[in-house]
Amino acid sequence: MLNRKIYTIFFAFSLWAALFIYGCGDDSTSSATEQNGNAFIYDTVYVNDSVFNIDTLKILDTLYRIDTVFVDSIIGVLVLNHDTIYLKDSAVIADTAKMKSVLSFKELKYCFDEWEGNRVYTVTSGYTYVCKDEQWVLDRTEPYALTNGTITGVAQKGPFMFHSVINLTELYGDSLSKTTRSYTDEVSGNKGDFVIPAVTLENGIVSMEASGRYYNEVTGTWTTTYMTLQSLVEISAGDQKKVGRTKANINILTHLEYDRVLKLYRMGYSLAAAKKQAQQEIMNAFGFPTKITNAEDLDLFSTANNNGVLMTISLLFLRDLSDSLTAEEISHFRQDIAEDGLWQDSAQKIAMADWAYSFDKNIVRASVSSWNIAEIAYFDNSMNDFWQNAYGIGKCTSTRNAEVMKNQNPNSSNKDRYFICRYGSAWDSATTYEKDTYGWKNDEMGAVKKGSATDSFYVYNGTWSYDPLQTLFQKCDSTKIGMILLDTLSNLYKICRESGIDDATALEYNTYQWEAGTPGEIKTGSVNPDYYYYYVADSAWREAKTVEVDTYQWEDGVDGDVKIGSVNTRNCYIYSVDSWQATATTMCDTYGWADGTEGEFKAGNINTTIIYVWDSDESAWREAKDEFEKNYGACTTNREGEEIPVKACTMSCTEKEWSRATFTDSRDGQKYTYVTIGTQTWMAENLNFVPTVESGQSWCYAGSSPVQSTSPCSERGRYYRWNAALNKTRSSCGYGASCSYSTPIQGSCPAGWHIPTRAEWNTLISFVQTEYSNAVYALRATTTWTTSDNATNDYGFDLKAYGSNPYSNGSFSNVGSRADYWTADQYSSNNGYYIYFSSSSSTTEYADKDDARNIRCVKD
Repeated sequence: MLNRKIYTIFFAFSLWAALFIYGCGDDSTSSATEQNGNAFIYDTVYVNDSVFNIDTLKILDTLYRIDTVFVDSIIGVLVLNHDTIYLKDSAVIADTAKMKSVLSFKELKYCFDEWEGNRVYTVTSGYTYVCKDEQWVLDRTEPYALTNGTITGVAQKGPFMFHSVINLTELYGDSLSKTTRSYTDEVSGNKGDFVIPAVTLENGIVSMEASGRYYNEVTGTWTTTYMTLQSLVEISAGDQKKVGRTKANINILTHLEYDRVLKLYRMGYSLAAAKKQAQQEIMNAFGFPTKITNAEDLDLFSTANNNGVLMTISLLFLRDLSDSLTAEEISHFRQDIAEDGLWQDSAQKIAMADWAYSFDKNIVRASVSSWNIAEIAYFDNSMNDFWQNAYGIGKCTSTRNAEVMKNQNPNSSNKDRYFICRYGSAWDSATTYEKDTYGWKNDEMGAVKKGSATDSFYVYNGTWSYDPLQTLFQKCDSTKIGMILLDTLSNLYKICRESGIDDATALEYNTYQWEAGTPGEIKTGSVNPDYYYYYVADSAWREAKTVEVDTYQWEDGVDGDVKIGSVNTRNCYIYSVDSWQATATTMCDTYGWADGTEGEFKAGNINTTIIYVWDSDESAWREAKDEFEKNYGACTTNREGEEIPVKACTMSCTEKEWSRATFTDSRDGQKYTYVTIGTQTWMAENLNFVPTVESGQSWCYAGSSPVQSTSPCSERGRYYRWNAALNKTRSSCGYGASCSYSTPIQGSCPAGWHIPTRAEWNTLISFVQTEYSNAVYALRATTTWTTSDNATNDYGFDLKAYGSNPYSNGSFSNVGSRADYWTADQYSSNNGYYIYFSSSSSTTEYADKDDARNIRCVKD
């Protein structure tokens, strides 16, 4: 048979929507004028019920070319949906009643004599059939690429999610356009694994697609949008002469090369050559020395060579972008590289490089570990290679140890960053010192030099070292003599002198760059406005004296005039002997005052915040010593013994000093302060009386141990057994004895005072609570407590944490944390009631009568 090339094309008629091609065997039958009632004429195309006259010799002028098909006959059969066209160089010979529409093998019901040997390509199956012995049989002159085979692989951007769609479509070998033969399956493994069974391919070149959500290697989460990745690959079963391929992966690299491979193939490259060329161009674009021939062999989760490159490129497109932006970046690169094999978008490349430089690679490893996948491709080297090449610094090797390089890419966000080849193994950020002094040679001692990269200055003293002060002045030389600058490290002002850099005096930095003044002029310092400076005639600025500052620009006065200072208002000046002179502040504030009366106090004439009191002992006004004098006047001889109630306390004028009032215990001469709170008057310190009824029933505090003493104890007061508190013998009221008595009971208290009952303690606490939210805080002293931050001692009650001495314990307990006091109430023959105060609360309990505790007396 003579092979003829027939160009199959779309008719330019809106009647037809799709084109299918059939090749039929040569029929040598001559033309006829009529068959089955249908008339045929020369050079005619018959389309079912329509007749069009078309010169088949000029068919290309009438129809649009879309593809080229080789057939074994001179007869071509074109099917457009349900319209069948039969062409021959001179006439149409066919039984149109029996061959209207041949879309699938099932419709080839008849193989009649006229079609013996004819071949037909069916649309839906993609197979070619021949009419032989009145039966349609599968026709194949060459062996099929794959018959009933299984295709496996992995689909990865990160791994595609389970059930993501995998599609395999056979392509025409001449143009790589899609045939209608395709197979569909889905992802079935956590690495993106898929299996496509029962695949038969006439031509081994196929297009594979994965579509679905994928696991983001950076965020460790599933994407929210779908992505489609493609792969061009040649599938074959293989034989003794050729290694077959039935495993092919779909990944970012197979997708990026896709359009470029198509273009190269249609330019005449073989598929293998086109893929090799496209991958080399992609590797060149990313600056990788790696050679990759078949991207479909790569797997993110394989530690074999070159898989790290796949992981790196996958991560570079992800970065910190959204799903949609990642897809746009991938599409943009694919289109860019497809045109001429070059990556023209430098902005996209440097954005990737800046991200790669700062990216923590352990994030990916942690993400993958959470997927229960043991290993991933080692991508550190290729990731580093990428940003290093993009920055123009190359690879750090042993021959470049300690070399310093600046980022050469002016569009990088790290364009001003310097790198050092650390230990000849990896680039690291260079320190300021490293980038400034790289390549410097030795110099003379004391030499000063500006850094190569920054404005820092260095001094040579056997080695180059950073000098912060030379940096501050940008080198102190003859042009900088007299310059003063603030050194922020020391917060001191420095001056450049001929001898070098030195600390500037306050006069120097406060008057720096001042012009000459007028004689006697005073100005505040430029740095310290509280400093004043005086200009000396025909000389210079000096520090002003206080009197010069306070009386600056004052008019002359009359002898005896007084005024307070203009600046220092607590200073007082008197005009005398033709000038203003300093004098006591009291003179200004009390100028013109008459003698006061006993207890009189008032604010100063000028310094109204100062309170003056009339001191009759001195016959003069003087400044009040304390807050009490400001409100009640001076304690003078004439007021000796005067008492003034103040809140809970009573203040007494004693020996010209105000102090808290006391009363004296007539029994031993002990003096006690007291306070009045509500309707009660309490001792403001612990009782210190030695019981007279029986000795050995009270103790003093000596370190952590109790001691017997017939003398008064320290300020802590004495620690009494319960019977001693009542001034009773141990045999009558102590442990084991039921004590008979009535309350109130004086006990060991002074005359006119008694041991308080539980009820009286509760009365005290209840009253304080009407004035303060926490009664204990208001009663506690601000000292002796281990926790005293909340104590206010508002009444002067001075509740101190002196603890107690339990009978069963040879030492004191709760010192610093509790104040314990006996009450006059008996619980049983063995126990008495006591009250104790912790840092914020009070509690009444009973305890062994032999325990030793303090006593506070309350007035009858």
